[in-house]
Amino acid sequence: MECVSYQFNADKLVIYPIGDMHIGSKGSYYQQALKQLDEYQEAKIILMGDLVDNAILNSVGDVYSEIENPQSQLRIVRDILEKYRDRILGIVGGNHERRSIKAVGIDIMQLFAEAYSIPYSDSILTIDISLSIEGKQLVGKRNRINYVINCVHGFAGGKGATKSVRQGEQFSDMYINGDIFITGHTHIPSSTKLSRYEYDTHNKVIRTVNYHVVNIPAWVRETYAEQKGLKPTADAKVKITLFACKPKKAEVSIE
Repeated sequence: MECVSYQFNADKLVIYPIGDMHIGSKGSYYQQALKQLDEYQEAKIILMGDLVDNAILNSVGDVYSEIENPQSQLRIVRDILEKYRDRILGIVGGNHERRSIKAVGIDIMQLFAEAYSIPYSDSILTIDISLSIEGKQLVGKRNRINYVINCVHGFAGGKGATKSVRQGEQFSDMYINGDIFITGHTHIPSSTKLSRYEYDTHNKVIRTVNYHVVNIPAWVRETYAEQKGLKPTADAKVKITLFACKPKKAEVSIE
């Protein structure tokens, strides 16, 4: 588990969580994900794992059906990180990257993250974001609105859209706070707004606090999904917008 903090003198912040691109798979159309990143140059980015398909010997994937070998896949990821490095808030590792860890003990994404000075976690990454209120300068604890975003690649099994919801709720149940919880892995885009009770120790009252549970889409259509009778991946774009206002306001859209 890792955490990182950012401060932005802005009245709002747009974030694109991107993952499950499976670069190297013949079914990958990761270029469409990159087009989304180019639509709004001011948007920040969170990379959510499974950037590469990484089919290697003895892995579940079929190494012979890849259109790019693992080395070529890594070159593409390197070029992506080089282009967007100043916009990336953090990277979480996925199960496809972990294939190399299990096989030869090399965490390829950690090496990239270190090279480009990008926060990284192979498990959970917590991103603490402070925005300035109405364009005022951030001074100490004044004039700021804080948002906490918790990210993990994902771990759900099973079939159907409900696995994304179960995964997100299980992940959010690990925390007593957090405004947005982001997962991937299932390839099924979803967004749910939930609430919980929180005791306010300062004002001595019980408050209802809202939070969002988000699962990102994939940018690949796999043959194995057809073979297992799974539905194709829905085309979607996830956009998160944080506003510097009181009470806090966060919007999640799936297009």
